[in-house]
Amino acid sequence: MGLIINPRGTAGSGKTTLVRRFLLARGWSGGTAATQTVHPVWREGRGRPVGFLCRATEGLPPVFVVGDYGRTRGGTDTFPLRDGGLAEVARLAAEHAGRGHHVLLEGLSLSRDVEHSRRLAARHPLHVLALATSPEQAAAQLIRRRRAGPGDRTAIAAHVAAEHAGMEAACAELQHRVSLHRLTFDAAYDWIAARLLAPDTHAQGAWVDGAGATRRDSAPTMAIAAPSTANTCTRPMAWAAKPMKAGPASEPV
Repeated sequence: MGLIINPRGTAGSGKTTLVRRFLLARGWSGGTAATQTVHPVWREGRGRPVGFLCRATEGLPPVFVVGDYGRTRGGTDTFPLRDGGLAEVARLAAEHAGRGHHVLLEGLSLSRDVEHSRRLAARHPLHVLALATSPEQAAAQLIRRRRAGPGDRTAIAAHVAAEHAGMEAACAELQHRVSLHRLTFDAAYDWIAARLLAPDTHAQGAWVDGAGATRRDSAPTMAIAAPSTANTCTRPMAWAAKPMKAGPASEPV
């Protein structure tokens, strides 16, 4: 059974950039073209991929990434209601996790979801990575990206603050049903890389613990990480510290 990994955050927190960086590391083309290691998955009647399947290769585990990433808005937010919305997202995640694929999924609406996440967690190991990007940092990033004038900045900041409150409320409801981790952008990428960019130790009855060490005892029960100053972003643009390869726009979403 595969792990389901769900980075959460507000607009501008970096969650979409996090997944794009992972896809590039696995050999993604940056668009919808298939490569030797990453294949888009299509569904009849939909003009964008429903996801990308990273093939098991050279000891790396198979990973299904939900949603399209060829445009600024990516991930589960590319599923409008006419395409099934979050219900279809949850169905795809459960289907691929049941096949033994690890699943990586993120989106703005998903960051505030409880209902579908609770159902997924009842059937599969679900890890929620709550990005520690502050609402102020995220709002500043959005203002820069949108080149917002003074008249729009207050509204953007208020909107991001509301998104953050919604995410925190959802995490509070889910904390006893999922493995909740509060991480900076860089720490979240390292957490994902240790599991999805390292040799597939899960298939050998081993796993990588929070310190990066390979363990061979029983499957991990991840502790819920409490908010800590150690997990607080110390540089305004943590995701800019690791430049991305050439590909789609790398602005955090």
